[in-house]
Amino acid sequence: MIKKITKIINKRQVRSFTLIETLVSVLIVTIVISGPIAVAISSLGYARLSKDQLESMYLAEEATELLHNEQDSIFLRCMNKDYSNCVMSGNDRSPRDAAWRIFKERLQGLPTGVGPSCFDSDNSFCAFDMVSMGENNKDNPPTKYSTDPLVNGNCSYLYFDGSNNGDKTNGLYLCQTNAGVNFTRSKYKRYVQMKSSASGNSYDDLYNNDLRAVVTVSYQSYTGYIKSFKLVDYFHAGS
Repeated sequence: MIKKITKIINKRQVRSFTLIETLVSVLIVTIVISGPIAVAISSLGYARLSKDQLESMYLAEEATELLHNEQDSIFLRCMNKDYSNCVMSGNDRSPRDAAWRIFKERLQGLPTGVGPSCFDSDNSFCAFDMVSMGENNKDNPPTKYSTDPLVNGNCSYLYFDGSNNGDKTNGLYLCQTNAGVNFTRSKYKRYVQMKSSASGNSYDDLYNNDLRAVVTVSYQSYTGYIKSFKLVDYFHAGS
């Protein structure tokens, strides 16, 4: 009888020990597997953050390059005495003066510019893309868009062509007005604000002042937070 009881107790001990071993083994395997998975998830998150940051930097730099291209093209036309597209005003002392005045006027609102003003003195922002600014007719000012989503023809969001179908718009970000059927709304918003330095002299304020451009690109990250990137650039008369 005593032997039988001892056997039963020993069997129960073996079974209990086997169950504990199984639980410990599962725990160890879980720890071993979850470590690399956590690292992989973290790496993917950092990759997405880096991609968003690089994309926003590219979009901000694109805006300043389009502005510099506009200024340079006007300056070259005036210096080459293409007066049909560089009309001298009564206060212009040289083609250089005319070029700087026309560049600033094109960034203003109506009637000299097309679309809203880009200047902070008008309490305004503006938006544009490489179609409206980069491929404008030299006889006409580039088109600028409002960043207010309630305004018709606005550019509150940039649209992206990721169709990869060989079209020349592949990989471009454009305002909705210029976006084709292959474009979808991106997460990025971009707006520009110009600030003019004042010297107190009316001639210098018109022809020798500097412009400070602040380009802001904002987006919602995968974490749900709103991120933004700001780029500051300067524009000088005659350069």
